[in-house]
Amino acid sequence: MKWADWEATYDTILNDMSLNRELEARALEAAVRASSVTRCLKDDAALAELRRRIGHSCIVCGNSPGLEHDMGILLKCGAVQDNTIIAADAAGPRIGRIGVVPDIIVTDMDGETEDEIGQNARGTLLLLHFHGDNAERASEISMRLGGPFIITVQSMPGKGVFNFGGFTDGDRAVLLAEEFGIRSVVLAGFDFLSPYEQGREREIKLRKLRWAKSIMEGASERGVTLLSASESVSLMETNKKVNV
Repeated sequence: MKWADWEATYDTILNDMSLNRELEARALEAAVRASSVTRCLKDDAALAELRRRIGHSCIVCGNSPGLEHDMGILLKCGAVQDNTIIAADAAGPRIGRIGVVPDIIVTDMDGETEDEIGQNARGTLLLLHFHGDNAERASEISMRLGGPFIITVQSMPGKGVFNFGGFTDGDRAVLLAEEFGIRSVVLAGFDFLSPYEQGREREIKLRKLRWAKSIMEGASERGVTLLSASESVSLMETNKKVNV
């Protein structure tokens, strides 16, 4: 997604979520600085690696309680093998524990950080996201990564960093798939109504999830088919019957 197409939504999110613009600017500075001193993939090399990894269809894994169930039914029907697997943050380690290796993890590293670092060391591509609340932590993590990674931001991108659009890890994963030509995305482990958090944190998370849902609906309006795991399995079964 071009910055010109994302900027208005970004500004609206900043206002709605009361995010600090100065901290956002500092996060961009930290991201650019990290890109200059780490071994992250940049420019054409980063884009080439994403094109290499992202195929014709994909499964985007969210971090909701239903993730293992959704991936279980997709594994059972053989849907996982031929798809690019893009995980949102802690969904990466969770699917790893049931034997699914994510091709890409989109993360601001507020989940299972050490496990994600380990998956990266074993070859999973990380899109390490800098924003106003995590810039110092993301900078530190960028120096530890041993595998391939790309640095992203949610503001106007600078030298060596990217913005493919999106606000939460989940919707950024969907927009990443759209950016690289995916027209059909299976969603595993997405729940916009029942976050883990409680109290005030739950209220904030629900607002974030409303934005995630809205951003993903925008991708759908642009022609990206979004299917739940059960919808995907039903479609596969129907196609098998038709082709018999």
